[in-house]
Amino acid sequence: RILLDTLPPSLQLQADTITCARTNARVISSSPDSIVNYKWLNPLQDSFLTKDITSNLPGWYLLKVTAKNGCMRSE
Repeated sequence: RILLDTLPPSLQLQADTITCARTNARVISSSPDSIVNYKWLNPLQDSFLTKDITSNLPGWYLLKVTAKNGCMRSE
């Protein structure tokens, strides 16, 4: 019997806001799936390999994750 496991991981992001009082914001990722690799890109295209990030740089962030089954997803 051969099984098929090609579903990409589910992924949720929780964004934050930079204010005058809070100069850093945090973006938190969560998934019910087993994630084995995280790769963030910030607006300057710097990469970070952590589950969550904290930054003082406003803009769009991209997260690419790889699940235990080898499937990937980007948000």
